[in-house]
Amino acid sequence: MTDILDIEEYLKVLFQSLTLPELKTICKELEIKGYSKYKKVDLVDFVINSMSDEERKIILAQKELEIIAKEINSGIQIIRGFGQEKIDEIRIRPKNGTTIEVLFKGFNWETESYLELSQDTLQNPERDCDCRVGSENGLCPHFWINVIIAIKKEIISINDWSFTKLPDNFHPQIQNLTIPKLD
Repeated sequence: MTDILDIEEYLKVLFQSLTLPELKTICKELEIKGYSKYKKVDLVDFVINSMSDEERKIILAQKELEIIAKEINSGIQIIRGFGQEKIDEIRIRPKNGTTIEVLFKGFNWETESYLELSQDTLQNPERDCDCRVGSENGLCPHFWINVIIAIKKEIISINDWSFTKLPDNFHPQIQNLTIPKLD
């Protein structure tokens, strides 16, 4: 977990990646009452505010890598061309550090994802995405595609990454991955 975000903020970032049923499962596990009336966007705050500091630490330890791995795997599937969307365009340019913008296209829609990296922002990179998860500041598959691009283009190294934990199999997963529109 990053040192820049406190545990509550970091859990909010992670929980944005969960589905409504996954959030409700956490409520059931923690025996949190009164959650059924909330929509997802409000349920994230309700769950976090309902947990004690100790419960937050436990949930983070139990769920962090699981949530991150799920989104990374979804991003890798998009890169490999599986699913409903494809990478349409990649733009990499200097700004305050290095900015990566990726345009994704589906059947009749498009999504744009943005990530700005510098040595100063590796603990909490500036990011944005048009998708539901990314627009709520969550770590969507598009975010992870940008991170993978940054590593593949040697803008950052895996060893420099400090915003989140990474699954043990992350490097082997991306090592031979070919990114369309980039390679």
